[in-house]
Amino acid sequence: MRMCAGKLTQRLKMEEEISSSATPSPERRLRPRQQRGVEMSDTSSTSSPVRRGAVRGRGRGRPAGRRGARGGRGGGRGQRGGHIGDVAAAALQDRQRNLRARIEEMSDTSRKELLMKTGDKHPSLLLDLIDQEAPQGGFHPVPGGESPSWCSCLMCRDMPTQIERICCGRPPNQCQSQLPDFQLLILDELVLTIAQIYRQDVLALPQDEDYNKGKRYAAYRQFILWHHGRLGVGVRRIIPSCCTWAIRDKYPNQYGQYIGFIPSRLG
Repeated sequence: MRMCAGKLTQRLKMEEEISSSATPSPERRLRPRQQRGVEMSDTSSTSSPVRRGAVRGRGRGRPAGRRGARGGRGGGRGQRGGHIGDVAAAALQDRQRNLRARIEEMSDTSRKELLMKTGDKHPSLLLDLIDQEAPQGGFHPVPGGESPSWCSCLMCRDMPTQIERICCGRPPNQCQSQLPDFQLLILDELVLTIAQIYRQDVLALPQDEDYNKGKRYAAYRQFILWHHGRLGVGVRRIIPSCCTWAIRDKYPNQYGQYIGFIPSRLG
């Protein structure tokens, strides 16, 4: 009996040791989870462990402060040189200076050849320049005179009809005809030439034979488009006196004959 009891006791001890070795301890059960969490969440280029979903940025892949780094549109525009009209006016002055410098560098023979080529291409322009010293007829008041009573910008001149006697409404020394945008969009030869080519191409019109007349009418259309936008059929607007005479001074008629404003028949 004693031997049987001893064997039973030894067997029970052996079963307890086997069961204890097969069941992992709480510490051993936690280690694989901790290691697995580090391996699955470490997706960055750094070696520090980061848990998945622990950090949520404002945008995926966007660095902090990106919106502030772009800055506003207006700030960059001012840094590039100010108002676009002033930049364009400076460019026009540079172009005129370069043209004068190139003409000064030419010989007398080259200048004569240039005049002959200009006369062949634009005879009306050359004739207007040759006859510019002749007395003007018609109605073309010279600039620098006394402005009418209905003028506020001090740049207007008298007009032949009452309906045309309007001013731009701006204060003195701020006349609309003196703005850099006006000098570029309304009076510049290259801008008017592009407008003429576009109009002739769309409407299938012939080229203007009278250089000054073509540029003058193109400047009228440019002003209406710039100041009023696209008008409907039969809708007409009066150009202020100051702007009208600025256009006519740049592209005058040899005899001072101008049609003036014609009201629409549609009312």
